[in-house]
Amino acid sequence: MFKDLGYNRIRLYQQFLPPANPTRLKSAFDHPKFVYELKHDGFRSIAFLDGSACLLISRKGHVYHGFDPLRRRLAQLARPMVLDGEIVVVDGEGRSRFYDLLFHRGKPVFYAFDCLSLDGRDLRGEPLSTRKRILKTAIKDVPDLIYAQHFAVRGLDLFAAVCERES
Repeated sequence: MFKDLGYNRIRLYQQFLPPANPTRLKSAFDHPKFVYELKHDGFRSIAFLDGSACLLISRKGHVYHGFDPLRRRLAQLARPMVLDGEIVVVDGEGRSRFYDLLFHRGKPVFYAFDCLSLDGRDLRGEPLSTRKRILKTAIKDVPDLIYAQHFAVRGLDLFAAVCERES
């Protein structure tokens, strides 16, 4: 399906499923309607799976050609879906290492934090909690595809815990 994918078709994908852009804030915060996840330092990507192949597209609509082994591993899901996530290289402690990713040192993984479509069904109108539950179930048992865990804690508490771990 993806072999003859041209620039115009990629732009259509990007317009149909643009990645959400995070808002940069000056300080940590709490809000009961927010879901808190760790930020991974990598390449933001939408993974389009057609049931037999995977296409990784950047937030600007470019196809990531340098991750063929990762695309083949993601294609093992063998069902149509669209995932929003981050391509990352992690160290032995699970911390993302951007320069290892940039210079192709280490094995890239895909942290999936949202499922936008599954089996042809557009899930974007569903609550995030529902999409995350669907995502967790849909991506089980695929090498190098990691569910981006969210935390049921206050944002300020998570921020403090991350700061303490990094010091």
